[in-house]
Parts: sequence; structure tokens; C-alpha cells
Amino acid sequence: MDTASRKYKLAMYLCLIGAIGFGLYVRLRNIDATGLWLDEAFSVSVSDPQNGFFDVYRTTLSDVHPPFYQILLWTYYQAVGFGEHTGRYLSAVIGVLLIPSVFLLGRKLFDEQVGLIVAWLAAVNSFLVQYSQETRSYALLSLLTVLSFVIFLRCLSRGRGQDFFCYWLTSAALINTHYFGYLPVFAQVLVLLHMILRSEVHSQVIYRFICAGFFAALTVIPGLSYAESSFSRDFWIQPPETVFFFKVFLLYFGDTFLAALLAVILISGLASMAQNPESAIACRLIVFWGVVGIVVPYVCSVYLRPVTTQRNFIFLLPAVLLVAAYAVGNIRDVPVKVLMLVVLMTFSATPLFRDISYLRDPENPYSRETHMRDIVISVMNKSSVLPIYSLDAIQFGVYFKLLGSPLLVSNLEKLKTDLSLPSHPKEFYVLETNYGPGFAQGIKNLERYEAKIIDKEEIGHVRLFKIRTFEP
Repeated sequence: MDTASRKYKLAMYLCLIGAIGFGLYVRLRNIDATGLWLDEAFSVSVSDPQNGFFDVYRTTLSDVHPPFYQILLWTYYQAVGFGEHTGRYLSAVIGVLLIPSVFLLGRKLFDEQVGLIVAWLAAVNSFLVQYSQETRSYALLSLLTVLSFVIFLRCLSRGRGQDFFCYWLTSAALINTHYFGYLPVFAQVLVLLHMILRSEVHSQVIYRFICAGFFAALTVIPGLSYAESSFSRDFWIQPPETVFFFKVFLLYFGDTFLAALLAVILISGLASMAQNPESAIACRLIVFWGVVGIVVPYVCSVYLRPVTTQRNFIFLLPAVLLVAAYAVGNIRDVPVKVLMLVVLMTFSATPLFRDISYLRDPENPYSRETHMRDIVISVMNKSSVLPIYSLDAIQFGVYFKLLGSPLLVSNLEKLKTDLSLPSHPKEFYVLETNYGPGFAQGIKNLERYEAKIIDKEEIGHVRLFKIRTFEP
């Protein structure tokens, strides 16, 4: 390697290290500025290190989701300790690992320049940063999606046994992290089938892919009965509205101008990619990735069962950033290319550096705050200790535990049982959030127990009711 090549490699890796370092900074910045929200509290509760391995496994599957992330979080808690924000640091590390991963994918599909551009776009993307600061599985979903495509391409190009072993591990982890993890794998299957029809794949490679897929499928068999039971019950997700995917695209970038600019860049990039024979494989892979990722959930949501939530589509964002990076990388005029990157980076970073108060506003789409922490502290500071009930007893219960309180929270079924007893509680608290059907909707049911609300405290999206029972 000559001196010029060494300097180029050094500059490239320094630029990548810069993206990783900046991505780490923005993911750790304000990571503990807000309390846990409802779903985070559930994840923390399920992966409580005092729970057994099979308890974590069964509870996660019973709540619809596959178990890999919760088991990983449980293992992490066993190693580093159990705390309110501890799990967010695991997500931050996972989010940072996405940056070199998209670099590898961009370099594999196109070249090193595209890899660096997409690495920086991923480093500052507010949507990716947001879910790298949550104790939830979405950062892991995006990372495993990208890694699965990187290893998939290596299997096609090299065909080594260790590559297929890594592909099996990654695919198994992906489909056991989130049900949307099946979609990238399905897209890869379609790409492979297309290549088989065009006689572009050796029979040995096909055989190894079949083996990897078979063993990955075996990992989900133990949870099939749980999954069938979970999907047969009612769920809160609604069918997608007409503008659903426009809203997802806007949320990806957190800024209307940036989203509009990237829509133009995306169209330009796809058109350029389709016309370039050297980018045929990359174009095919990204289009399959996008079409499968949009059409399958949409059809399922409209005709079978709604599954579309905006955060579930985080696994498509790396594909969008790849096309944008390719389009910017194809700009031949260097000053124009640099200016375009400056615009993209500036507007991408803006949501990350606003005043910290925007994180605490529960009406802000980028806020994670529901003020569960505040309402729990309020209960802890009450002079009288009363029984506590909630529809979200698991989430509120773990919050009391995280804050060092011995107070326990029972579910509403327990409340009904307790009120029917001769020694029923004279006064008690009920906690609720905006995410459930609402305790207030069931107030009429309290009348037969001669119980009435005597006090109400509301903070953000959570409420505390004080209830008193009266003798008939």
C-alpha cells in the first residue's frame, strides 16, 4: 500500500471514529433527563434480575414480544446492577454500534464514501438517538437488521461456513427481538430467490442458506403457543390512517424542511441507483427491504390485525439513510456536496440540542416523559400509607422498587376482590396513565361498593385518585 492509500485509509477511519464519538456523545447527552415511561417500566420489570430466566422468557412472550431483548437486558442487569436508567445505557451502546454497522453496509453496497456519509447521518439522526435512550428493543432491532444485511452480503460474496454461522446467529437474534424482525429476513429471502431464478447463486450457497434458515426457525418454536395466544386477544394498535407513512417519514427526521429535502434526495438517489448497472444489487436489496417493510405490515394491519406503530418502522430508517448517502455521494461538485452535508447535519442535529425542557413535555413527539416518576414520588411523600391499585400495577410497582420504596401496587382485579370483603379498605389510591382505558371510565362501577373519589392529582400523562368507601 503506497503512502497516498495509507493516508486515505487513516483519514477514512478517523472520520468514522469521529462519527462514532459524536454518536456516543449525543446518545449519552440527557439520557437520564426524564423518568421511565410506561413501556420502559414494563421492560425493566420483566428483566428484574430477581426474576428467573424462564420467568423473563414466559412473561415477555405473554406480552406479545419475542424474548431476546428482555433476556439480554436481564443478563445486563445481572452484570452491572439494577437501576432506573441503567437499561438506557445498554440501548445507547447498541445505538452506537449501529454507526460502524451502517458504515460496513454502505461500503459493501457502494463504497467507503457512502459508508462514511451514512455513518454520520445515523450518528446524528434524532429518531435513532431517541430510541438509543430508551430501555426498549427498538435500537437492537435496527442494529440487528443492518448486521443481518451485512452478513447476508458476505454469505453471497464469500460463501464461507463461518459467515453462514454468523448469519444464523444474527437472523435468530433478529426474529427473536421483535416481530418486525421477520421482515428484513423475508426481504433477504426474496433477494436470494431472485438471484436463484437468474442462476446467480451456487447450489452450495443455497444449501447453506436453507440450513441457516432452518436452525433460525427452530429458535422460535418454543414460543409459538405464546405468540398464538397473544395475537388472538384484543390489542390497542389501530389500522393505519391514509397519511401514516408520511407521518413516519416526518418523525424519522423531526423537521418538516429536512424531511422534504430528504424526500427529494431519496427519489433522486433511487433513480440514479436504478440507472447505474454497478448499483443493481444494492438497488434490488434496498427496494426489497423497503417494499417488504411497508407492504407486509400494511396488508396485515388492514386485512388481518393492526400491527403498525410508528416506532416499529425504525428498521427501515437505515435503508432510507443509505439511499440519501448514495445520492449525496454522487454529487460531483465537491463544494456543493460539502454544503449539502452541512445542511443535512445541521438540521438533523437541531432536535438533539434544543433546550432540555422539550424532553419533559409529554405532548412533544420526541418526549419520553409521562411523569410516572413524579407521581410515584408524590405517593411516597404522602403522610398516610394506603393500599395502591392500578391497571398498570407491574409498571408502577417496579418504579416504587427502583426508588427504594417498599410500597406495593396491586391490579384492579385485586381491588374488586378487596372491596367485596367485609374488611375492605376504607381509603386507597388508584394510579392510571393515558395509555390504558382509564380508571375514570369505571367510576360508576364503584358506586355499588359505596366508594367515591375524594381527591385527584394529575401530572403529565399520569393521575392519582384517592378513593374513600362509605357505609351503605
